[in-house]
Amino acid sequence: MLSITLAVIPFCTLLRWLAVVLAIMGFFMGTIDTVANISMIQLYGMNVAPFLQLLCFFFL
Repeated sequence: MLSITLAVIPFCTLLRWLAVVLAIMGFFMGTIDTVANISMIQLYGMNVAPFLQLLCFFFL
């Protein structure tokens, strides 16, 4: 879905449409981040702390 929203951005002639497309893209990016965190917790179990801290470090 991210690739579709990126492909649509150049065709947004109104600021409203651009805002809608960027909001949709932000929703899906947040979903990907959440799923990545949950996957790491399921993969590493109780030893997940250093990996999640490293992942969150790169968000800065």
